[in-house]
Amino acid sequence: MCLEFWWLFKLHKLPNIQSHSKHIKTDGSPRCVAEVSFQFNRQNIVILEVDTSDNKKPLSTRVLSLKDMNEWNQTDRAKVLELVVTQCLRWPKGIFNNISFKNSTLNHPRINTIEQEISHQELIGWASRMFNILL
Repeated sequence: MCLEFWWLFKLHKLPNIQSHSKHIKTDGSPRCVAEVSFQFNRQNIVILEVDTSDNKKPLSTRVLSLKDMNEWNQTDRAKVLELVVTQCLRWPKGIFNNISFKNSTLNHPRINTIEQEISHQELIGWASRMFNILL
Protein backbone atom coordinates (compact mmCIF):
# COMPACT_ATOMS: atom_id res chain seq x y z
CA MET A 1 0.00 0.00 0.00
CA CYS A 2 1.28 3.44 -0.90
CA LEU A 3 0.31 6.36 1.29
CA GLU A 4 0.63 9.85 -0.10
CA PHE A 5 0.97 12.72 2.33
CA TRP A 6 1.33 16.40 1.50
CA TRP A 7 1.18 19.55 3.54
CA LEU A 8 1.51 23.20 2.77
CA PHE A 9 2.53 26.09 5.01
CA LYS A 10 1.52 29.68 4.25
CA LEU A 11 1.90 32.91 6.18
CA HIS A 12 -0.69 35.65 5.59
CA LYS A 13 -0.71 39.24 6.79
CA LEU A 14 -4.04 40.29 8.24
CA PRO A 15 -5.70 42.87 5.98
CA ASN A 16 -5.65 46.58 6.78
CA ILE A 17 -9.31 47.51 7.20
CA GLN A 18 -10.37 51.10 7.76
CA SER A 19 -11.13 51.95 11.41
CA HIS A 20 -9.69 48.64 12.66
CA SER A 21 -6.21 48.29 14.14
CA LYS A 22 -5.86 44.57 14.90
CA HIS A 23 -3.96 43.96 11.63
CA ILE A 24 -0.81 45.29 13.31
CA LYS A 25 0.89 44.28 16.54
CA THR A 26 1.66 46.75 19.31
CA ASP A 27 5.23 47.16 17.99
CA GLY A 28 3.86 48.27 14.58
CA SER A 29 4.76 45.09 12.71
CA PRO A 30 2.11 43.27 10.67
CA ARG A 31 0.03 40.67 12.48
CA CYS A 32 0.12 37.41 10.55
CA VAL A 33 -1.80 34.17 10.41
CA ALA A 34 0.02 30.89 9.90
CA GLU A 35 -1.87 28.34 7.82
CA VAL A 36 -1.00 24.67 7.49
CA SER A 37 -3.10 22.61 5.12
CA PHE A 38 -2.99 18.89 4.45
CA GLN A 39 -5.21 15.95 3.64
CA PHE A 40 -6.05 13.40 6.34
CA ASN A 41 -8.56 10.55 5.96
CA ARG A 42 -9.65 12.11 2.65
CA GLN A 43 -10.54 15.37 4.38
CA ASN A 44 -8.95 18.73 3.60
CA ILE A 45 -7.64 20.01 6.92
CA VAL A 46 -6.55 23.60 7.58
CA ILE A 47 -4.94 24.71 10.83
CA LEU A 48 -4.89 28.46 11.54
CA GLU A 49 -2.80 30.26 14.13
CA VAL A 50 -2.96 34.05 14.64
CA ASP A 51 0.20 35.79 15.88
CA THR A 52 -0.67 37.07 19.34
CA SER A 53 2.95 37.32 20.49
CA ASP A 54 2.29 40.89 21.66
CA ASN A 55 -0.16 39.46 24.22
CA LYS A 56 -2.92 41.70 22.84
CA LYS A 57 -5.40 38.86 23.19
CA PRO A 58 -5.16 35.08 23.55
CA LEU A 59 -6.62 33.15 20.62
CA SER A 60 -6.69 29.38 20.32
CA THR A 61 -5.56 27.50 17.25
CA ARG A 62 -8.41 26.76 14.82
CA VAL A 63 -8.66 23.39 13.04
CA LEU A 64 -11.02 23.14 10.06
CA SER A 65 -12.16 20.20 7.96
CA LEU A 66 -13.08 22.13 4.81
CA LYS A 67 -15.95 21.33 2.46
CA ASP A 68 -14.25 22.86 -0.60
CA MET A 69 -10.52 23.57 -0.77
CA ASN A 70 -10.90 25.57 -4.00
CA GLU A 71 -13.40 27.93 -2.36
CA TRP A 72 -11.03 28.27 0.61
CA ASN A 73 -8.19 29.31 -1.68
CA GLN A 74 -10.31 31.63 -3.84
CA THR A 75 -12.56 33.47 -1.38
CA ASP A 76 -13.12 31.91 2.03
CA ARG A 77 -9.62 32.47 3.45
CA ALA A 78 -9.70 36.20 2.63
CA LYS A 79 -13.13 36.55 4.24
CA VAL A 80 -11.97 34.73 7.41
CA LEU A 81 -8.88 36.95 7.71
CA GLU A 82 -11.02 40.06 7.26
CA LEU A 83 -13.45 38.90 9.94
CA VAL A 84 -10.61 38.18 12.38
CA VAL A 85 -9.64 41.86 12.09
CA THR A 86 -13.16 43.30 12.24
CA GLN A 87 -14.12 41.04 15.15
CA CYS A 88 -11.12 42.20 17.22
CA LEU A 89 -9.03 39.02 17.08
CA ARG A 90 -11.91 36.59 17.51
CA TRP A 91 -12.60 33.59 15.32
CA PRO A 92 -15.67 34.16 13.09
CA LYS A 93 -17.65 31.07 14.06
CA GLY A 94 -20.56 31.65 11.68
CA ILE A 95 -18.49 31.37 8.52
CA PHE A 96 -16.71 28.26 9.83
CA ASN A 97 -20.06 26.50 10.14
CA ASN A 98 -20.74 27.27 6.46
CA ILE A 99 -17.37 26.32 4.95
CA SER A 100 -16.37 23.30 7.04
CA PHE A 101 -17.71 19.91 7.99
CA LYS A 102 -16.08 20.25 11.37
CA ASN A 103 -14.26 23.11 13.10
CA SER A 104 -12.56 23.01 16.46
CA THR A 105 -10.36 25.08 18.68
CA LEU A 106 -7.15 23.70 20.11
CA ASN A 107 -5.68 25.30 23.21
CA HIS A 108 -1.96 25.97 23.10
CA PRO A 109 0.38 23.90 25.22
CA ARG A 110 1.22 25.75 28.43
CA ILE A 111 4.70 27.17 28.68
CA ASN A 112 6.76 27.12 31.87
CA THR A 113 7.20 30.85 32.46
CA ILE A 114 10.38 30.43 34.48
CA GLU A 115 12.22 28.18 32.02
CA GLN A 116 10.38 29.55 28.95
CA GLU A 117 9.82 26.09 27.52
CA ILE A 118 7.06 23.55 27.00
CA SER A 119 7.37 20.32 28.95
CA HIS A 120 7.39 16.97 27.16
CA GLN A 121 4.21 15.97 29.01
CA GLU A 122 2.44 19.18 27.94
CA LEU A 123 3.47 18.63 24.32
CA ILE A 124 2.22 15.03 24.39
CA GLY A 125 -1.13 16.27 25.74
CA TRP A 126 -1.37 18.87 22.97
CA ALA A 127 -0.57 16.26 20.30
CA SER A 128 -3.20 13.94 21.74
CA ARG A 129 -5.84 16.70 21.61
CA MET A 130 -4.88 17.45 17.99
CA PHE A 131 -5.14 13.77 17.06
CA ASN A 132 -8.60 13.52 18.66
CA ILE A 133 -9.76 16.54 16.65
CA LEU A 134 -8.57 14.94 13.42
CA LEU A 135 -10.38 11.64 14.00
